[in-house]
Amino acid sequence: MRIIVVGGGRYGSLLTHSLLYQGYQVSLIESNSGRAMELAAEFGRLVIEGNGVDRYTLDRAIRTGFFKKAADWIIPCTGDDLTNQICALTARHICSTIKICIRIKEVEHARYWNAVDRVIPTPICIPPETFTSAIILTLLSVGTSVDGNAN
Repeated sequence: MRIIVVGGGRYGSLLTHSLLYQGYQVSLIESNSGRAMELAAEFGRLVIEGNGVDRYTLDRAIRTGFFKKAADWIIPCTGDDLTNQICALTARHICSTIKICIRIKEVEHARYWNAVDRVIPTPICIPPETFTSAIILTLLSVGTSVDGNAN
């Protein structure tokens, strides 16, 4: 399964670690150049320096990225709900078949997001480890194995 994580903060970097450990193919988009360099030192060429709401950056990551095929999932998990929402909508516009699992800090906004496949509410009291576990359980619940074949 090919997954794009958008945002290399606490949530995104821990999620990337966990997904790689589980055997998923992952690309990480980070807009801050200094942070992108730090992440590249840790993850290597998996890191794409760019804005997660920019159509060109998303198109490149979704359609090709570092994978031989298009990405299966995109997980916008920046610290800003609006950025995550715009990223999700842009990704869906680029590729109608991509699955979206979005991080939303304002829990009351979650009910408006029926356009995405999964919404993971993360109020300030939810640590990144819990968020990461929720994402992995979400991915496992869709019935697709790590190699992309249906279970």
